[in-house]
Amino acid sequence: MLEEMTVSPTTTHAATAWLTMLPPLVLSLLMVLLALLVVRERLTQQIAAWQIRHAVQRRRALPAQLIPDSALAWLAPVARPQQLVVISTLLSFGLAAAISLLLSPGWRYS
Repeated sequence: MLEEMTVSPTTTHAATAWLTMLPPLVLSLLMVLLALLVVRERLTQQIAAWQIRHAVQRRRALPAQLIPDSALAWLAPVARPQQLVVISTLLSFGLAAAISLLLSPGWRYS
């Protein structure tokens, strides 16, 4: 009674249609991960150097009478360079995923 269904390897069924968008997404996330792993140490060093330069510039901009004694100086807690690298990695993953999904051929605006 059941009609015989022919399944061809080129047919994409609704239940597996999301798999067609998976390879570009995974590839873009792997590229971002690889790039960040390669430049992670250098990025951490650059962020730390920028923070030091910024603090020195702010201190030099103050008049002499306003420069506090370094023993009394309190610095507001800021994110460590390692934390900034993790945050930028997560943001890069999100951006890469969004761009990959938007540019994939199966994406529909609904």
